[in-house]
Amino acid sequence: MLRGSAIHKWFEQIEWLDDGTPSDDVFLDSLDDPAYAELDLDELLAGFRKVLESKSVIKALTLSGYETRSVFSSSHSKRLRDGELSVEVHRERQFALRRVGELISGTIDRLVLLMDGDKVVAADIIDFKTDQAKNQKKLKALVDVYSEQLEVYKSAVAHMFGLSDESISARLLMTEAGVVLGV
Repeated sequence: MLRGSAIHKWFEQIEWLDDGTPSDDVFLDSLDDPAYAELDLDELLAGFRKVLESKSVIKALTLSGYETRSVFSSSHSKRLRDGELSVEVHRERQFALRRVGELISGTIDRLVLLMDGDKVVAADIIDFKTDQAKNQKKLKALVDVYSEQLEVYKSAVAHMFGLSDESISARLLMTEAGVVLGV
């Protein structure tokens, strides 16, 4: 659990990989709890940096990767490239949603909003998972396991920004395998 928490804190330090990767000091300084001392942080950080070199992770964490996201229609993509639309990144975005008589709250690891002025026109949710899975069968099983959680996140985003389901995508970034999977 501590390992997963450290990796999440490191992803929080990244707005866009286009801007460069934060230094080791930035990553290590983000772990301000003495409990992290029980981890081999040098080894963990080396593995984390290797994940950041994966093509699918690079595409998920770069602004240029959003120019071709299918949730952003082709007209949105062109307007984004032309500078007519903008993108906002929210890390660790908290929400609370009342649904069928119950209050549901949570935190979205990474929420990318496509903006037309002040109006949100599309959104992409990325949830970081540190499960120890690398083969396709295990990864598929994890998509099934986490799909309900991401559906709740999509409902929250739809409610917060008045978006249709078609304008919201949700993905899992599987840190161990260095892949990004749609849900």
